[in-house]
Amino acid sequence: MSGINKFPGTLSRLSCVVCVAIGCSVAGSASAAGFLEDSQATLRLRNLYYDNDFRSGHGAGGSRLTEWGQGFILNARSGYTEGTVGFGADVTAFYGLKLDSGGKAGDPNSSRQPAILFPRESDESSVDDFSWAYLNPKIRVSKTEIVYGAHQPRMPIVQASTGSIAPQLFEGTMITSREIDDLLIIAGMFDKSKGRASSDGISMSINAANPGRRGYASPANVAKYGASIPGTPQDSNKFWFFGSEYTVDPSLTLRYYYAQMDDFYSQHMVGALTQWRVGDGVLSGDFRHYDSSGHGKNRSFDGQMEGYLVSGFYANDVTLGEVDNQLTSALFSYKYGAHTFGAGYQHSEGDSDFVWPNQGDGSIAPITSDIQVNKFARAGERTWQVRYGYDFTALGVPGLNLNWIYLKGSNALSAEGPKKEQVQIVSMTYAVQQGGLKGLAFRLDQGKLKTEMPGARDMTETRLTTEYSIPLR
Repeated sequence: MSGINKFPGTLSRLSCVVCVAIGCSVAGSASAAGFLEDSQATLRLRNLYYDNDFRSGHGAGGSRLTEWGQGFILNARSGYTEGTVGFGADVTAFYGLKLDSGGKAGDPNSSRQPAILFPRESDESSVDDFSWAYLNPKIRVSKTEIVYGAHQPRMPIVQASTGSIAPQLFEGTMITSREIDDLLIIAGMFDKSKGRASSDGISMSINAANPGRRGYASPANVAKYGASIPGTPQDSNKFWFFGSEYTVDPSLTLRYYYAQMDDFYSQHMVGALTQWRVGDGVLSGDFRHYDSSGHGKNRSFDGQMEGYLVSGFYANDVTLGEVDNQLTSALFSYKYGAHTFGAGYQHSEGDSDFVWPNQGDGSIAPITSDIQVNKFARAGERTWQVRYGYDFTALGVPGLNLNWIYLKGSNALSAEGPKKEQVQIVSMTYAVQQGGLKGLAFRLDQGKLKTEMPGARDMTETRLTTEYSIPLR
């Protein structure tokens, strides 16, 4: 398929990929005028230093995770050939270079362990470099576009993680249509996902069924079935999705999305995005309700015993790990001059945790409470959050921004009773606005987690990111 190809660990090949993407091979064809004229390509350099200090002491995985890497990300998009049916092709390529890393995973003699930026060698140390490339053919008919290959979706049912030197990708087909005014339709199917620290796409999974959660047993069933059932990670190679967004007017957009991962779960999401002028500022709202239930093997006892299950707290001995979650949230923000104030609430019901595509290698739960060091997606959890942002343009420093977020979750169900957890995030960003260094940006994120959940530890995670975008066409 056009999906993943292992890309040689050298930047000298990037120029060849750009040439393919912008249509060098068809430069002499009159029908390719739009293919060439509308093409664009950007090379993004991302440098990331990652440090995670587990304040609650040395334990499984080490007491500190540190890693430093440099990534080169090429995104090249062609236009479309002329005619009723237009054809094009996009390219996404990546090369990552390790600058520093910790010890080996599972080494009891080292407090430093490999973190999240790079794949691991057979001896569990981080590789020195890794790479990949995708060629994505696409077709446009009227106002409908079909793209086959690698995607970075940003939907309220699936969202690619972009917090590392390489982005998470989903492989498959995605259809986007705007045939009806004010109505956006999105549909398709993904059959693989490529983690942030991987060169290969693999089948998809969910929390508790993924390889990172071997040996899961729901708390209420440990005595009946044993503490290590089931021990086999399971996956699925079909994630179907459909979405629609209708803009009623500039102040209101209605949304409906549906997701289905075969043999794991089905999920409906209804919501609305609002925006009103209030006084001298703008008040925005994001309202969502998710209803998630089991699908296929996840709904049967035999399937659950095979490993088709999700994490959560099961209060009886009828269900072992069936998806059962209803999550409702509201997030408001008010922008007034240089200030942005935010507040939100999220309520989770059902036996299981909220569910999303998650192979255990770094993923985003597409809910408003997923923030750097925690997701607040546990069964029964109630989460409050407050936010504040300041744009220093008002003080004569354009490009400098400060953001602070605080979330507190309570009633997270566990075998030891309801538990609490809280997170505080502070972020500073600065982007050069003009001159020869325009396109250079710096970002500092620090997240602090304090949790009572069994098996979890308090932590302080710091990320320092430097990015520079170079337009190639």
